[in-house]
Amino acid sequence: MVQGLNIMDIKLKIPNQTNKDAVDDFVNEFAIESPNHIPGAPSLVSAKSYEDWLQKVDKDIVEPGEGRVPATQYIAIRDEDNSVIGV
Repeated sequence: MVQGLNIMDIKLKIPNQTNKDAVDDFVNEFAIESPNHIPGAPSLVSAKSYEDWLQKVDKDIVEPGEGRVPATQYIAIRDEDNSVIGV
């Protein structure tokens, strides 16, 4: 457990356009330590834009592609300030 953070203080949500700024902040903060990789969301780093990433996230739910299974991508949002703390 992160110091002072209770699991009840976090919500898992499917990303959408309203989360764009919070996800961008998360990516920018993560890029300081690991600019080419975000564990659990490599497509977030490689996407041309947030909107492209959202399209991939939506497509992976219903049309995952050859040799893959349907997948749902979630973002972890801290209730206190609505910041993204994980993907």
